[in-house]
Amino acid sequence: MSNVNKSWVRALCILLLMIVMIFIARQSNAAIPKAGIPIGTRATITYRDASNVLQKRESDIVLTRIDQVYQVDVVAMRKPAHAEKGENADIPFQVTNVGNGIDDVTLNVNTFPKNIDNVIFFNADAGGVPQAGTGVKSSTSNPVPFTLKGIDTNDDRRYFVLRMPLPKSAKKNEEFNAELGVKTKGGASKSVIANAMTIDGNPFSVVPVGTAKLNGEKKAWVQFRVNGGVTSKRGYFELWAVKGADVSTPLTYQVGKRASFDGHTLRHDEFDSNDDKLFKIVHEVGGNGSYLIKMPITVADAERGDEIVMFAKYGEADPTGIKPIIGEAGLEKSTGFVIRFDHIEVSPVLEVVNNSRPVPGVDFTRIEQAVPGETVDYDLVLHNKSTFADTFLIEELTEGKGELIAAVKPMDSTGQEAISIGVHGLPETEAIPANGDLKFKISVRLRDGRTSKKAQNVQFRIKSVGARTVDPIAQVLTIDKVISGGNPSVTFSDTDDMSGSTNKFTLTDGQDTKQFYMRIKNPENADKLPHVYQMRFVKKGFTIKSYSEPSCGSVVTHTGPVGDDGQIFCVDADLSGISLLESELIVTDPVRATQATATITLVKSADIAFESTAYDGNGEPGGDAALTIRIVNRGGDMTSKEYQLWHDATDTTSATKLWSTIFSFDEKNWESSLLLPEMKSGSSKDVFVKIAIPEGVVVNRTWSVTLGLRESGDKKKSKATAVVTLALDENGLIVIKEIAIVKSVSSTSPADCTVSVSPGNFSKTTKVKVQDGDCIWYRVSVTNPSMTATVSDVTITDPIPKYSAYVDGAKTNLPEAIPNFHEGKIVTKGIDLVPGNSLELIYPVTVNFKK
Repeated sequence: MSNVNKSWVRALCILLLMIVMIFIARQSNAAIPKAGIPIGTRATITYRDASNVLQKRESDIVLTRIDQVYQVDVVAMRKPAHAEKGENADIPFQVTNVGNGIDDVTLNVNTFPKNIDNVIFFNADAGGVPQAGTGVKSSTSNPVPFTLKGIDTNDDRRYFVLRMPLPKSAKKNEEFNAELGVKTKGGASKSVIANAMTIDGNPFSVVPVGTAKLNGEKKAWVQFRVNGGVTSKRGYFELWAVKGADVSTPLTYQVGKRASFDGHTLRHDEFDSNDDKLFKIVHEVGGNGSYLIKMPITVADAERGDEIVMFAKYGEADPTGIKPIIGEAGLEKSTGFVIRFDHIEVSPVLEVVNNSRPVPGVDFTRIEQAVPGETVDYDLVLHNKSTFADTFLIEELTEGKGELIAAVKPMDSTGQEAISIGVHGLPETEAIPANGDLKFKISVRLRDGRTSKKAQNVQFRIKSVGARTVDPIAQVLTIDKVISGGNPSVTFSDTDDMSGSTNKFTLTDGQDTKQFYMRIKNPENADKLPHVYQMRFVKKGFTIKSYSEPSCGSVVTHTGPVGDDGQIFCVDADLSGISLLESELIVTDPVRATQATATITLVKSADIAFESTAYDGNGEPGGDAALTIRIVNRGGDMTSKEYQLWHDATDTTSATKLWSTIFSFDEKNWESSLLLPEMKSGSSKDVFVKIAIPEGVVVNRTWSVTLGLRESGDKKKSKATAVVTLALDENGLIVIKEIAIVKSVSSTSPADCTVSVSPGNFSKTTKVKVQDGDCIWYRVSVTNPSMTATVSDVTITDPIPKYSAYVDGAKTNLPEAIPNFHEGKIVTKGIDLVPGNSLELIYPVTVNFKK
C-alpha cells in the first residue's frame, strides 16, 4: 500500500473514531438534565360539595431543583502517537462534559515519561491540530496546570494536544507514557494516560520485559512485548536461549503449557515447538496494538553461575504456514531477556533508607538542615548479594573532616556503638549470610554554637573481606546547612490584615461554619533562610487552606517557605451539631526540631427560628383558628427564657392587630407569653397557636398574619418571624402540598425510598437540590373546614415529576382512600370527608435522570 493510501486510511480511522465518541457522548449526556432545572408538580383535588356540584381545587407547586453533576470524559484520540526520535509527538485528546452544567477542566502531569522532563499543552481543533499561541509548558521542576474553561453541556466538547519531545537517545519502538490528572470544578478527579512511541520501519517490534531468575527447579517466566506498527500484520516470532558466555550455542529449553499471546493460551496451530532449541509463534498483530508473549520455560542444562539470554527474531509471517514471509535472513533481532541462575559473586548494595530528619524527597543521604549541637542518624542497609556469607569493613570513616562535624560513629540498628572489626568495623561480629542484610546506623554529632551554609560531608567506603573481585562501595552522607533554632509564633484574627489578634470567636445568626485567619511567623532569632512548618489542630472540625490575597485556596498540611514576614492561612471551622469547638494548634518545624502551640476557641450563640416559612390554619368569623408552630434552635445551646408572640408586620391585605393571638404548650393553658425551656443546639419545641378571627371578615378568601417571636421586654426586634395563612371558606377545601428530601449517600449508593416510615421534615419550600439517586417525599393534605357540610368523592391526583420515578410506598391516613399509580400519577380513591376531617397522602419518588 502506498504512503498516500496509508495516510488516507489513517485519517478515515480517526474520523470514524471521533464519530463514535460523539455518539457515545450524546447518548450519555442526553440522560442528564441541565443543572438548575426545577422539579415539581401541582396536586389537583376534585370533590362534590353539599349541593352535589363538582368542584376542583389545586395546590401550590412544590419545587426543588436539579443539582450540578460534575463529570467529564477525557479520551486520547490517537493511542499511541508516533514520531521520530528527537521530534515532537503530539497526542490529541477530546474533552466532553457529560455532566449537566458549565464546568472547568484542569489537567496536571502526575507522572512524566521516562527521560522526558517537560511537555506542552495546546488548545486544539476537532482534528487534533494544535492552535498557535496557546501552549502551556509543564516541567518536572515547574509543573504548570492546563485549564479548559467554560465547557458547556449539550455536545460542547473541547480538544487539546499534549506535545511530548521524544529524546534522541530513544530506541526503536520505545514507548513513553505520561499520566495526566483530570479535575473538574466539583473536585471529581481521575487520570488518563498519554502514549507516544518512536517510529520504526518494521510492521511491529519486540522488546523484552524485565529479567528473570531460575528457581531451584530451573524454571522461570519470560515475557516479550510486541508493539504493532501502523497497520495490522500477521507476525512470525522465533525464541531461543543461549548462555551469556557463549552466544553461539543455543540452550535446550522446554516451554510449559501456559504459553500465551495477548493473554490467550496459544493454540496448536499458532506455534511450532518441534525444534527443542527454537520456539516459533505466528499470531495476528494489530495496528498500534501492544501485546505480551508470556511463557514458562525450564532450562535443564543451566549451571549455577550461568547468565542465560533469551532472544527473539521477528518479521511478517507467511500466511501458508509457520515461517517468515521474508526468510530467515530478513528477520529483526530483539535485545535479550536475561535469566540468571545463582551467581556466585555479586557486588553488595548499600542503601541509605532513612535519616533522623524528615526530607521532602527520597534521597535519605542528604539532610537539608540541622541545628548546632544536634546528633543526626542515618539508617543504612548493606545487602550481601553474593551467594556466600561475607564480612565487611568500613574504611576511611570521616573523623572531624567536615567544618562543623564533631564526631562520626558507626552504630548497630538499636543505636549502640559498634563492635570494632579491624580498625573501623561494622556493628556485626559475624559474616552477613548469602543474600542477607545488615542494618546499621552512622551517627553524626555537630559542633555546638556554630552555623554554616556550607555542606558538611561524611565520606566512607564499605569493603568486602572475603570477596577479592568486588570493589569497595563509596558512600557520602551530607548535611546541607547548619542553622539556628527557635520556636515559631502563631496569631489568629477575624480579618486577613491580621488586625485585632484574638484566640476566641463567636458565631451568631445560626452559623455552623466560621472562617478566620492565622499567621505563622519565624522565631525572632531565626536564620534568614525560609522555614517549612507542619500544622495540625488536635481536634477535628478545622480545615487549613492556603491564602492568596484576597481569597482562600486549596487545603494544606504544611506551609511552604516562610520568610521573616510570616505567612497567612485561612482556617474553616465546622460547628455543625455542637456549641463549642476548642482546640490546640501544633506548629512544628521538623527540620529544626522546634514546635509551638496556640489555643483557639469558637462559641456558637443561640439562634431561634420558626422551622418553616409558612403555616396554615382554617376557621370562621367569630371563631378561633388553631395551628401548630415549631420553634427550632439553629445556633448554640440556649438557656430558658420568656418570650412573647406578637404581630410583627401587616400589609393592606393582612389581618389587623385586632386578631388577638395566644399560645400554649399543652392546648389547655393558653397565655400571651410563654417560657421556652432550655434548648440544645439543633433541638426544637412545638407550640400551639390560637388566633381569634373577628366577626364580619370576608370569607371565601385567604388571610395572612405575620407573627414575631421576641424576648419579653424587648420592644425592638423579633428573634424569629412566620407568615400564618388562614383560609376562611364556608364550603371549600384547604389544600397543602409539602416536600421532604432524602439525599443519597453517594453516586453509587442511592437513597432507600422504599422505607415504610416517611421523613418528618416536610415543608412547603426547600433549598435542597437533588441529584440522581436522591429520594423526594411528597405530602398532600386536604382538610374540610366546614362546620356542617360533608363533601363527597374527594379524590387527590398528583403527577409524578419529570426526571423521577415512583417507588412503592404511597399511603394515606384514611384506609378507604386507597392510592394507586396510574399513567404517571398517584390517584386516591374518592371518599367522603366529614366536617373537620383531613385526608393526607404521602408517597416517595426517586430521582432518576434516565426517565
